[in-house]
Amino acid sequence: GSEGALLNDYDRPNFMRVAAVDPYGKLPRFSNFGPGATIAAPCKFLGFSHGGGTDFRPDPAFKYGGKTSQAGPNAFNTAGKCRLLAPRLSGADAKRLLEVTCTPSEYWNDRVACGGVLNHERALNVAATLGLVDQGYSVGEAVHRLGFDTDTTADVWGIVEAHFDTPRPERPEAN
Repeated sequence: GSEGALLNDYDRPNFMRVAAVDPYGKLPRFSNFGPGATIAAPCKFLGFSHGGGTDFRPDPAFKYGGKTSQAGPNAFNTAGKCRLLAPRLSGADAKRLLEVTCTPSEYWNDRVACGGVLNHERALNVAATLGLVDQGYSVGEAVHRLGFDTDTTADVWGIVEAHFDTPRPERPEAN
């Protein structure tokens, strides 16, 4: 693994390295970090097996953990859902979407390339909007159909306009 490693050497358009975020929003001592880490994501404390059990007995090596190995799947799960909502997204586009929809934080500025923490809901909102745009709706029609409130509409519209190639008709009122 890359526990506590400073990552700065692997920049590919569709490749992500994920730093872990502890329950307090900080970098745990075991996590990788640095300009080679794309984004930070929560590392849920999950149960996992190290083998040794059977169908009839509990696994004696069952443990709980929440290291970077849980943060990565959290980010990749969000990227996958975004690609389901907006099939036009390539792997590189999904990575960019997670980067531009992260929750920025001064704390994370020098710790991950995007300067923030994965924002699952915001990424899915943008992906759902892009998916509807790809079906022929304008951005305004898409955010209206999705029922976003005024703040979410403005946020999603701004991200789509700034980072994704879509036509921009007049902005309708939000729900």
